[in-house]
Amino acid sequence: GEVLLWQVGHAKRTFPDTSTSSSFLHVILIELLPLIATLHWHFLSIFASYSINGALFQSWEGPIAFLVGIVVLLPMALGVLRDWYRAKLLTWLFRQVLSFAMLIVVLTLIFSTSGWGLHLHHYFIGLFCYIASRGRSTCSALARALCLGALINGLAFW
Repeated sequence: GEVLLWQVGHAKRTFPDTSTSSSFLHVILIELLPLIATLHWHFLSIFASYSINGALFQSWEGPIAFLVGIVVLLPMALGVLRDWYRAKLLTWLFRQVLSFAMLIVVLTLIFSTSGWGLHLHHYFIGLFCYIASRGRSTCSALARALCLGALINGLAFW
């Protein structure tokens, strides 16, 4: 029962336990500010290009922006993976991600013969990362907020 709730139902609760902290400030810092930041994703182009393609590495600004993104997002991603590990479902997650990646590669190879290439939008990635951000930890709540903002931003532009 609990395994199914973790995989499908966000383990009963998705918000972190705020009973021991100042919950109003916690909700603002963890749930709202990251949502607002990625809700306005298009403003990132002020600092540098955020498209991951060959043009990213044409000047010094692209690799710096890419490196800053990795440094900022890596601790959060490790926190989400820690939640999956604690639920004893990390190998299940890796199998699902690997299966999905193989499906994308196969479809890309099939459609590339017609001149179509792979193009993943940030809102598509945001949706899958939102679904994968399970648990009640602060890292998971932060990841969900960032992913929800990216999803809404991409769908609004689409």
